[in-house]
Amino acid sequence: MSSNRSIRRTRDWTTPAERVSRNPGSSPDPSDRVQGDISWLTARECYVREGAAQALGDSSDARAVKPLIDAMNDPTWAVRKKAAEALGKLGDARAVEPLIRCLEEGNADMRDTAQEALLTLGEPAVEPLIASLQHEDPFVRERVARALGKLGDARAVQPLTRCLKDKDQDVQDAAAKALDKLRKGPSGPSPPGPPPSTPPPR
Repeated sequence: MSSNRSIRRTRDWTTPAERVSRNPGSSPDPSDRVQGDISWLTARECYVREGAAQALGDSSDARAVKPLIDAMNDPTWAVRKKAAEALGKLGDARAVEPLIRCLEEGNADMRDTAQEALLTLGEPAVEPLIASLQHEDPFVRERVARALGKLGDARAVQPLTRCLKDKDQDVQDAAAKALDKLRKGPSGPSPPGPPPSTPPPR
């Protein structure tokens, strides 16, 4: 019991960037918070790697993209999840292919996170997603069709129309729903009506 209390007392819950600034020798450049967080992506403790990925997603720094893509291969799914979220926030097209590969993950939460990150990336994800409609895994094709429907880009209409003849029924259904969204277009506010008529003076 006492050993567990000791672990709780000594465990460091500060952020990776805070630890870097507090321990200058632990990072190649302690004055650079982004580089410090990048170095923590390879820490032994998974919760440190998770925190580093989250911090990098908030950094808006392009240097974080490649290390976060590498973190998508982390053995801990929670780290991969934070890395995917971070890549979506950074908005760099280099993240599209790794995120599409995540749609093959066995973990449903991870697949949802990758899809949301692709939606956050927006336009750069459209063409690679269209290409992935040819993926051999029907589950991936279904996810891709859903994502294209949410992105609302007209370039997806013809490829999705071809998916209506996919050999997998779930892919057909996802494509039909996506096409329905694309045809309706984004919903915006209703146009203003005519001004109220003024009664003639008496």
